Amino acid sequence: MANPFGDGVMDGLKAQTPQPLSEIQHHGLEYRRGYLCGYAYNLAEAVGDRQKAAFEAGLLSLRHGLERDRIAEFF
Repeated sequence: MANPFGDGVMDGLKAQTPQPLSEIQHHGLEYRRGYLCGYAYNLAEAVGDRQKAAFEAGLLSLRHGLERDRIAEFF
């Protein structure tokens, strides 16, 4: 059984920079939400600042047309 959110989280955790929308827009919303959450978590660990990572996740969610509140729940 497919788990798009989990797949997105795993890919986001591996990402050094966020993928542009053009590269991930063919994925569903759940994958993109997971990707942004995974990327933001990875960023928080790398820079040691959860607020900066949450802010970046908020900006990315707006660019990707996702609900900010759903991403914020992750933090």
